[in-house]
Amino acid sequence: MHIGVLLLSMKQKARPDPSCWAVNLCQINKLKMNARFLLILSCVLALCSCGGGKEDEDEKATGRAVTSCVPDRQTFEAIPLGTSYEAVTAQFGCPGYKWREEGSQAQQNLLQQYFWYKDNAPSNIGLNFKLNKLVKKSRIAYVHDACGATLAGYGNVTLESTIEQAFNVVGCRGELTDSDLINGEVNDSYNFISSSIQMYVYARNGRVYGKSMWLHLSEASSCTPTLENTRRLTNGMNLEQATAVLQCPGLKISERIISGEKTYAQYFWGKYGGPNITLTFDGGYLANRSVGNY
Repeated sequence: MHIGVLLLSMKQKARPDPSCWAVNLCQINKLKMNARFLLILSCVLALCSCGGGKEDEDEKATGRAVTSCVPDRQTFEAIPLGTSYEAVTAQFGCPGYKWREEGSQAQQNLLQQYFWYKDNAPSNIGLNFKLNKLVKKSRIAYVHDACGATLAGYGNVTLESTIEQAFNVVGCRGELTDSDLINGEVNDSYNFISSSIQMYVYARNGRVYGKSMWLHLSEASSCTPTLENTRRLTNGMNLEQATAVLQCPGLKISERIISGEKTYAQYFWGKYGGPNITLTFDGGYLANRSVGNY
């Protein structure tokens, strides 16, 4: 699949300007690609289709920009939105690489995007500025801090709780991957990774408004449905009806819950690497099914 199509399929929610420039770095982490910076640049274009910016010709040719430093997680998380570029560079300890610029200060629509990137760095950073004020920051990590996140901990995260309460029930502090300022509200995304699960918690002004997860699938469900039973499924069934048809509970392998939106979830029946079926429920009703290895 073309990288732009894949990235678009992973995008969770459209954002108004200036986050058209948003580098949705947290999503890239799932891809495990070697050409990491090329992938980041592809994300900028694929997610936003922003045009008209000024780009360095040498950068187009090399596909790579190297800064003299890449700040660590703690330094990145400590930079508040609204900070000027000059104050950011003083805190980071080096200037960023300017990837895009649009508008002008005189017309009060100046937008600038910078990267902090080095080959083989444990993380890379992208920052967006509007009128020299930080409005979005993103970080992708290739080496993650230890976290004992579990499916049970994910289940204990409740909407409207504080982000600190979410950290407590999960059992560790999530890595801030994305923070932006939209209409005066601060929107944060936190990533939690363990050997069994990857999960995100989304907070607005410090309160949880959504969460998502997917399992690193290595388990089997309590039964392997017959091919005949899988053919009895019909779109529009709820989970209870589908479970009755397949004659055993499925394993929830992914989920996305956002306040005010329909819940998305996937369930798996069968054996990893063997006969299996995956059902996708949108708003609680079967919307898609994928059968494999029968």
